[in-house]
Amino acid sequence: MPQPFGNMPYSLANFNRFLVVFRVEHGENLRANDMITKDGIMDLLDCSSSQYHQDKEFNEGMGLVEKDEEAPKETLRITEEGIRYLELGDWANRQAVKDDCMKEMFQFTKERLSNYSGRVQCGAAKSIMQQNFGLNTEQREYLLRRILHDVTIDGPQLPKGELPRAPVNLLRFAIQYYMRFIHLEPEHWSPKSNEAAHPEEFTDVRIDLFYDIFDIEDQRKSTPKVDGRYPPRLMRNIRGTLEWCAGYCEDLGLVMLKGKGNHDTASFTERGNLVYQLLETREIYSKSGFFVCNGPWKNWNASVDIANNEDDPDLTWGSTRLADVEKLRIGDVIFFSNSNEDLGPFTNKVIFGWGYVTRESFQSTVPRWPDEVEQAKVIWNNQFQFRPMFLTNEDGEAVIWNMISHHYKKRLQDGTFRPLEPHRINHTKGVSSISDKYNLWQLFERIGGSGRPFLIDSRYVFSFPQNFAQRSSPNFGHLYKNEVEMVIKI
Repeated sequence: MPQPFGNMPYSLANFNRFLVVFRVEHGENLRANDMITKDGIMDLLDCSSSQYHQDKEFNEGMGLVEKDEEAPKETLRITEEGIRYLELGDWANRQAVKDDCMKEMFQFTKERLSNYSGRVQCGAAKSIMQQNFGLNTEQREYLLRRILHDVTIDGPQLPKGELPRAPVNLLRFAIQYYMRFIHLEPEHWSPKSNEAAHPEEFTDVRIDLFYDIFDIEDQRKSTPKVDGRYPPRLMRNIRGTLEWCAGYCEDLGLVMLKGKGNHDTASFTERGNLVYQLLETREIYSKSGFFVCNGPWKNWNASVDIANNEDDPDLTWGSTRLADVEKLRIGDVIFFSNSNEDLGPFTNKVIFGWGYVTRESFQSTVPRWPDEVEQAKVIWNNQFQFRPMFLTNEDGEAVIWNMISHHYKKRLQDGTFRPLEPHRINHTKGVSSISDKYNLWQLFERIGGSGRPFLIDSRYVFSFPQNFAQRSSPNFGHLYKNEVEMVIKI
């Protein structure tokens, strides 16, 4: 697969088969720390050195095998986790298809390992190699748990093109980017390998969408358009990457591919839809800051009017304190709230919109809002700009939400609270950070329950799972784990 996905296995069936060689070599007495040399593995798999390294690095990165540093030749040992994963495969009770298309119970011999690894399809859509070494239900669930749990939730984001190198992280990105691509591509188009190139299917719109989503080297920069179109040579990288990622998603039961001549049409399975939502939700949560902007309705109204008059998609907001706005970064999420002194068209203090920062803090010397115009001076001189994703002046469309005090949250956690106790606080500063996970996910649930879009890019809109915060204690990690377990059981 092209960088930065690195040395990934061709398919998850290849990854699966790699571990079976330990069972073939050591038989029923296989135990943790049993070893095989590189030459022994390559002989059993009848594979090239490059294929060995692809499958080895993935198994090693998953912690299923590890290198014996003291051995004179490259030697791998199977770990306790590798034994556990191998047992999930239930290989002794599997039925295998031989290259003559006859079936038998799985046999652990070198001859059979080769016999089970052919490219013959035997009337099925997949080769006998994929049929024999594909993931079963327990292995899919194991990998999905690793994909959904193993990536640091609150970790810093790496620059474009620098993904975390652990194989499970790379698998996560491959899945997420592919699912995002087919979600956003109107026809859910997914290319497949065939002899005919069919460059007409690789439209400029699809090429742009691919490079906007995938964190790989952007070949558009070195491949200028010819007669207004990208040249066909861009096609190979895109087709290979999408086909590879589609295979991973299909192996994990996340998508279904339906042949449409020169390409496939992809659709999410029920589990795939939920997994995609969880992956996108966590990416948004981990990469952005979240803030509430409070102010009188007349100022909000003025910001909208000014933007409309200037035909500008971005609104401007400000504060008297530089510290309020200098912490904002492009992409941070902003929630809009009215003030108690000027509720506007609403009957309560509410969240009536949200968007994301498009311009970081700057100083203004031009009066903008009503009070500034009346006094002919700038009051809120520390300003920033943001693009609304949702905005309403209807009471029924707004979200009633107040941040929860530390005292109330502690009582929620230790179980001594009573639901009617009014230990809630209105956040009234001009710009306030939402740093507490419980407050944030309570807000997410309110927004998700309303069915309104909430994502940094409006193209990625989906409905949040219902009742996120009601299934567990007020802690993001527990909330997320419970949600993952619900998805795994589908």
